[in-house]
Amino acid sequence: MPSPLLPSLFGVAILAIGQIVGDNSSNSGNEIDRPALLREAHELASQVAPEERAGILSRVAHGAGILKIPEAKSWSQELFDLAANLKRQERETVQESAASAMSNVDPAAALTMLLAVKPAPPPEFRGHVFAPFHHNVPETQTTSAIFTRYFEHYGVAGLPELERAAQNLATHGDYPFSAWSKIVVKLRATDSRQGQHVVKKILNAAAVAPYQPDPMQDELMQFLIESSPVLPASTKRELVQIGVKRILDSSQKDSDDWRGEYNIAMGPNPAKFTNSTDATLYRYLATIRNGDPELADSLLKTRPELAAAPQPEAGGTRGGFMSISVRSSARSGSGSGLEAPSAPRVLREPPRLPPQFTRERDVMNIIKESSSDPKGALAAADALNDDVARAKVYAQLASGRCCDPGTAAELLTKANALCARQDGEDQMDCLIDIASASLTRNDAKSYEDAVARFFQVASQAQKRGRDLSLISRLNVGVLARGIDSYPQRTLAAIRTIPDIKLRAEYLADAGMANIRGRREYGEIVMDME
Repeated sequence: MPSPLLPSLFGVAILAIGQIVGDNSSNSGNEIDRPALLREAHELASQVAPEERAGILSRVAHGAGILKIPEAKSWSQELFDLAANLKRQERETVQESAASAMSNVDPAAALTMLLAVKPAPPPEFRGHVFAPFHHNVPETQTTSAIFTRYFEHYGVAGLPELERAAQNLATHGDYPFSAWSKIVVKLRATDSRQGQHVVKKILNAAAVAPYQPDPMQDELMQFLIESSPVLPASTKRELVQIGVKRILDSSQKDSDDWRGEYNIAMGPNPAKFTNSTDATLYRYLATIRNGDPELADSLLKTRPELAAAPQPEAGGTRGGFMSISVRSSARSGSGSGLEAPSAPRVLREPPRLPPQFTRERDVMNIIKESSSDPKGALAAADALNDDVARAKVYAQLASGRCCDPGTAAELLTKANALCARQDGEDQMDCLIDIASASLTRNDAKSYEDAVARFFQVASQAQKRGRDLSLISRLNVGVLARGIDSYPQRTLAAIRTIPDIKLRAEYLADAGMANIRGRREYGEIVMDME
């Protein structure tokens, strides 16, 4: 290796917050000890079950690594060791999170952790590996972050170790092509000879590495997208040709019994496919055309589904959003000894998008309209049938997007009234926007009330064992601003949360709130999801 929150909660919360009426500034005098918050959260983690402790330790380990406090390495190792006590699927996720956190302070130890993560068996049906739901272990994002940080620490001297790690990872998944993207970009700018060496290694790996079909993301194509600005035209052409051959060859090896519905949105008209090969080619068709226009034309002439799909914009490179419903239309005589179903059988269908996604789309469309047509946006909000969506639009418009202060105050009152009639996650959803609008308007009382109500609903839902995906939204969208604007009020409310796990998670997130907006904080949030 080279050297180098419940009903009683909220009466208390509001009282505690109200006693700090002078806390309305983020200037000196209101500074908080962020490492101390992480240590407080870590102490609370010892009081909960292992599966709950993992979420807390993930937060404190990442925060400690970015803040570079002394406990960063030991907390990352503690998180990794804890994973041994978890179920297999959870174990993989926690180990990856630990490795990512460790990479902030010890990239070599992080790489060792990364190589210790082993995948769960891929799903099978009638003896066939269910390719459409294959996923790389570790996940691409984690691998890329660790490779990049390792290279930043060790430089060119670390390349051989990264090459060995990549080969190791390829033994139980696809070769991690995209993990090299940022490294190649940096090398091409600083050391073209070494950059070409890495690209040559990638070309060699692409030609021989076993291909794990994954229509959600093709590793080689993703590398090409991310590295394209620094690659010669001849290299891009060669990579495109190898990438397309891998995709087509994998389709010939797969059983024809697998059929599916693949929906890809890269514009106003989504494309639909009945097989993973055309779906994957379509996702990367613009990339293929950029690298080899003749090959792209040939694919369109020989693959009817691909030709019938709406063509992506010229010059585009990125794949679109994909949703997949995969069904088996297996026929008898496949050697399984099982009779074929009379109708396609749903093998696995991802959960339908929760209402929040549709709601967010409607809200964003109206808010976008408000910049050019405030009255039209208000009318559109009034016409919404979804009270939560209306509350969210009113709150966002009250942030000053549409109207005078008097109208904004009226809209915030309407938002509060609509939100008060909601339960659970729906109430949490609109409270996030109310708290955010209150911060923008410097309305301390409204902010206090919204945060207290949010914690009340969150605590009640946590007590019922609900999975609270909206908590991270409060962390990113409101908590960081609340810590900046009203640090002591916000912390007073957090400390009154009776649920230890929830309290610890918020204390940890408050400890990281000062790095909001930085690229690393975005990575932390994604690591914790």
